[in-house]
Amino acid sequence: MGKIVDGIYYDSKGKPMHRGIVKVDDKIYYAAKNGKIVKNKKKTVHHGMANGLVHHGTYYFDKDGVIDKSSYKKSHGKKAKSKKDKQKKRQTQIIVAAVIVVALIVFIPIGIKFFKDRKQTPVETTVDAVENTDITIPKYTDDQYLCTPAMEKFYKGSVSLQDVLNAKASGYAPFTFNYTLKNAAFATLELSEGNELADPVTYSLDVTAKSLSIDNLKTGTTYYYKVKSTNEDGNTSEATGSFRTAEGNRFITFPGVYNTRDIGGYNTLYGKKVKQGVLIRGSELDGLVEGKYFLTDVTATEPFGFRSEFDLRSSDIIITDFVSRLGSDVAHKFYDAPSYGQIFSKGKDYALRQIFADLANEDYYPMYLHCTYGVDRTGTIIFLLQGLLGVSEQDMRTEYELSGLYQRDTVKDDKINAIISGLAAIKGDNINEKIENYLIDTVGVTKEQIESIRSIFLENE
Repeated sequence: MGKIVDGIYYDSKGKPMHRGIVKVDDKIYYAAKNGKIVKNKKKTVHHGMANGLVHHGTYYFDKDGVIDKSSYKKSHGKKAKSKKDKQKKRQTQIIVAAVIVVALIVFIPIGIKFFKDRKQTPVETTVDAVENTDITIPKYTDDQYLCTPAMEKFYKGSVSLQDVLNAKASGYAPFTFNYTLKNAAFATLELSEGNELADPVTYSLDVTAKSLSIDNLKTGTTYYYKVKSTNEDGNTSEATGSFRTAEGNRFITFPGVYNTRDIGGYNTLYGKKVKQGVLIRGSELDGLVEGKYFLTDVTATEPFGFRSEFDLRSSDIIITDFVSRLGSDVAHKFYDAPSYGQIFSKGKDYALRQIFADLANEDYYPMYLHCTYGVDRTGTIIFLLQGLLGVSEQDMRTEYELSGLYQRDTVKDDKINAIISGLAAIKGDNINEKIENYLIDTVGVTKEQIESIRSIFLENE
């Protein structure tokens, strides 16, 4: 059962939906593009959008968006053709067919000889068109990068990350789904992750447009899609296909939030990969320190299903009871976390011990973890966490340096080197073993907690 909130229709999964005629609380409305309820205007309701609730025709929807059934006007089909018109059409069809036959007899032999004599060089393409009568959609043969062109060059090895930072490039870019629709009055895109059209996310397509931008897809993942098109007469067409996103960092966009990305997608020394969608890192959500970093649209985070907000700032920034910007049902915890070399200072072990004890609790996931800018305290905790997970030192450095895409002046090697230098005296053959031994022997994190963290974050295969 859907619902209407602030003039927007949301389906049973809580997504704004172009659904056509809907019934909510025994009243009938028209949910148009992006779920917006039609108000104070007439609207033609086609067969495909009537949803069995009203007849095909034109209705007036009042100031509250409620249908006025008394305003109904029947939509007429095409005028019936006379017998004379039909005979004339038939004669024309016979003439056209005769011309085509003659043309085939004359030109087919010429065409065969032309193509036998001509040597052609094959043209390499990355996209082949998949189409039916009313829908044309791309069939992607290359992995699709979910990042800016500058970052794509980095992933392909043609430039260094420092080159990208020097160019003052950014990281995030949406996936662009291209399509062409003919004779469409209404169309949708169903997108399913990793399992062919199972439990899809549905998007409304603008029938006058040629593309749709899709935010926050996972990297290194196969997606299956289905486009459904309904014409003026209520007839439907479908086209299906798939594409795979390229390996790389999963940059995230939330309105008003900064330096946001998934820490998953990395390969580990254990032969496993870090899961995506478990922990998203970024800037503050509430503007308590940096006023411009304020989550302006909470619905944008809903697909992630966050159950906790781990706040590495000090609780001194608030003077009243605090509720997470993600919602009152989301657990929020302040930690007053240390950054860089501070982790070795006396008295900072308590904060680290509490953070990693909570990271070991599966009830807190999916999680949003942040400080103010998502750079220093966040960068430190993620560096230690990825070390436990078996991410290579180079990838751990890359993860830290990616914050330079957003906060260039504060991301410096000497800061992260303070952690590495502090771990030099800790036993271990590599940075991963040193971090684990430091957290166990000095901070007081238990082996059971570390194993729990790994089971939460690492893929089984």
